[in-house]
Amino acid sequence: DVSAEDPWAGAVAWAVERGIVSGTAEGAFSPQSPVSRSQLAAFLYRLAAPEEAEEPSLAGYRDEDQVPAYARRPLAWVLENRLFAGMVADIIHPELPVSRGPAGPDAGGLCRL
Repeated sequence: DVSAEDPWAGAVAWAVERGIVSGTAEGAFSPQSPVSRSQLAAFLYRLAAPEEAEEPSLAGYRDEDQVPAYARRPLAWVLENRLFAGMVADIIHPELPVSRGPAGPDAGGLCRL
């Protein structure tokens, strides 16, 4: 669902080559679909490629059981490094779509690390 003519084709290819994204299903990237907090956390985590000594924890968040398996470590890392803001202290909202406004400061926080 991404053709060479799409304006985002180069960015998708770059992110795939570096293991930052893998798509939403076999052969699909759904570039027009919203990105969830879980997905954005995974992108940021893979982009930063941190070396983790121990498993970060989501303990204390009321909705930790709603976090997809692929996003548990990335979300814990993002929250620990305060790259996500503006949510209630003990609720992650893992599937909440991220708009461009809140995503800017989140991604900009990578520069502080």
